[in-house]
Amino acid sequence: MLKGKAAIVTGASNGIGKSIALMLAAEGVDVAINYFSDEKGAEDTKEKAEKLGVRALTIQADTGQAKSIDALVAKALEAFSKIDILVNNAGIFINSDFFEISEEMFDRTINVNLKGCFLMMQRVGRHMVEKGIHGRIVNISSALAVTGCEFQPHYAASKAGVNMLTKAGAYSLAPYRITVNAIMPGTIETNANRMQLSDEATAKEILSRTPMKSYGKPEDISEAVKYFISDNAGWTTGSILAVDGGYLA
Repeated sequence: MLKGKAAIVTGASNGIGKSIALMLAAEGVDVAINYFSDEKGAEDTKEKAEKLGVRALTIQADTGQAKSIDALVAKALEAFSKIDILVNNAGIFINSDFFEISEEMFDRTINVNLKGCFLMMQRVGRHMVEKGIHGRIVNISSALAVTGCEFQPHYAASKAGVNMLTKAGAYSLAPYRITVNAIMPGTIETNANRMQLSDEATAKEILSRTPMKSYGKPEDISEAVKYFISDNAGWTTGSILAVDGGYLA
């Protein structure tokens, strides 16, 4: 039973994060909706979550900065008194030629996608341990963590790190009955991918490598999250699930 639990979803103003937040709300979970810049999108997520009968709040925070993460967690705890579920979805990807990737671009990608994921796990995991909560942590990785990408080597590296962080975190938190799992989406139809998918050559290449010959929907990912946070997944930890239309096959 998920009703009455509380969650943080990072990067929940649109796309996959929004779908996850609304899935949680539909299951009766109070949800803290983190966003970085899209306040309007976050407020829309909040309004839709509240219509499903749960408490919801938006929290602006830069998940690439420790102080901002500390404030995010504190605000969620102030509102809900506990955190049972953490979904690390916030992430950035910047297409760039290999030789044009600046140190700043590389560092920003690693800070948000990998360091921020770790810090959220650490802060929320500590709270779960202190309160005796048998919590659930789900990290959103990427199929590119396995295949790499010509124009996103820094992104692919950050997501490969998320996969290993998931496995290591599972070991560290298992004694406290806290599970840590990850999902590797393939190409999902979101606003963030719209420009990429509008390029005919790029779209053709992606579909040629995807056995299902279609893109995924944000709901494909939120449904996978639903399993990992369910009572049925109490013995599932350290798993990395590809939801990619067969891309990695």
